[in-house]
Amino acid sequence: PDAVICLESALDYYGYTERTPSAWHLAVPYKSARNRFYIEFSVVKPHFVREDKYRIGISYVEIDNTQIMIYDRERTMCDLMLHKNKTDTEVFNKAVRSYISDPMKKTDRLILYARQLRVERKVRKILGIWL
Repeated sequence: PDAVICLESALDYYGYTERTPSAWHLAVPYKSARNRFYIEFSVVKPHFVREDKYRIGISYVEIDNTQIMIYDRERTMCDLMLHKNKTDTEVFNKAVRSYISDPMKKTDRLILYARQLRVERKVRKILGIWL
């Protein structure tokens, strides 16, 4: 219940990627027990996030009649910038293009999150010319 859908799983939910993630990417508080995420029936990739950054950008969606936490578009893009070197180039480029053309994007929120997550320089460098 304290896990938040993030990174590639969030990109998939928002339609920013054409690839189905190979695992469920979940952000969890840094102090969570590591053994909670060894689940047999599903592949889960936990991302342990410091408490001060964990709550930034959480929103709620309903999937199969269940309310689930997911990072919003702007937080997802900040995380993508943070993990640029760990993300496939094709997935990264498609996500950036999709976000830029998304009518639901909120650039002021993106810059606010980028400052809080300390990726403002990367966001401005990569997305700045289109925003």
